[in-house]
Amino acid sequence: MNVCLTPRERGLSFKEIQVSRTGADARTVSMDFIVVPGFSMMALSSVLEPIQRANAEAGRKIISWRLRSWDGQAVSCSSGMSVPVDGPVRSEEAPDFTFVCASRKPETNLPARLPDYIRGLWRRGRVVGGICGGTYALAKAGILAGRRFTLHWEHHPVFRARWPDLDPSNEVYCIDGRIVTCAGGAAAADMALELINACCGEKAVFAAMEQCLIGTKRSETAEQTPCIAARLGTRNENLLRAIEWIEDNFQTESGIGNLYDAVGVSPRQIQRLFRDHVGLSPLKYMKERRLRHARALLAETDMSVVQIAALCCYETTTYFSADFRRRYGVSPHQFSMLERRT
Repeated sequence: MNVCLTPRERGLSFKEIQVSRTGADARTVSMDFIVVPGFSMMALSSVLEPIQRANAEAGRKIISWRLRSWDGQAVSCSSGMSVPVDGPVRSEEAPDFTFVCASRKPETNLPARLPDYIRGLWRRGRVVGGICGGTYALAKAGILAGRRFTLHWEHHPVFRARWPDLDPSNEVYCIDGRIVTCAGGAAAADMALELINACCGEKAVFAAMEQCLIGTKRSETAEQTPCIAARLGTRNENLLRAIEWIEDNFQTESGIGNLYDAVGVSPRQIQRLFRDHVGLSPLKYMKERRLRHARALLAETDMSVVQIAALCCYETTTYFSADFRRRYGVSPHQFSMLERRT
């Protein structure tokens, strides 16, 4: 579901909201962080520590924050640690910012009514956001159509399979009007510094960076992962076009068949380029890409092995299971059961 908003419901942009909070009558900006089971402690800490340091530098709470869970009970993070919270989510309260923090199995771990709550805050003119897999809550709320947004690259394949009309960015964080999202991990610190800058200026940003030993602040246009050329250490255009074609077409049943025509280079030359720079043949590279996708689907969804094998272009589950076991050391069924226990 996608929500169509009137101009009034669209509210102020992120920067306009922050400007309205500064000046002679500046007040504390309130933030709620809603943690769901399996959230990333690293991402949460990366947001909260710079905020805490900025408050200390200012000598007052320029940003106040509360940790929430849907029912008010402690929540286990991805490392298994149980984290206490300040209380449950309260529909009658509407902080300036609300972030959903998620990581492992973001869609299945989200409380069923959380997307409705986020959509309600959005309609009331508040800023809403997702950290790492928390962006799933915004997608379920139906407010991401036509927006720039991001989430951790590991979630991209499953997210695109779930919402093919939405295209997540590979940027470390995105601010689009009243939607603020970040990829998690250390990128959460970059996003926090941007929030601090908007709330109280560069002095507080530099103080937070100094105290947290952050050498540089990445802009939101910074990429989560290096480009293919940087990763492989080559700028050979034929090889890069071939890899990009595989990345875009690894789920097509034709397989490698159309690669050489699409790139416009002979099979022999492409084979040599892959051997020299990738260490795999084009066919094995495509199979590796399919298996990575299958692994993500097994870890993040409740899809059956039969369904995943078909999506990854395997004619039978027997062939799929054999390739998966060779690559990861366990069968797809075993891998899925291990993921469900964690």
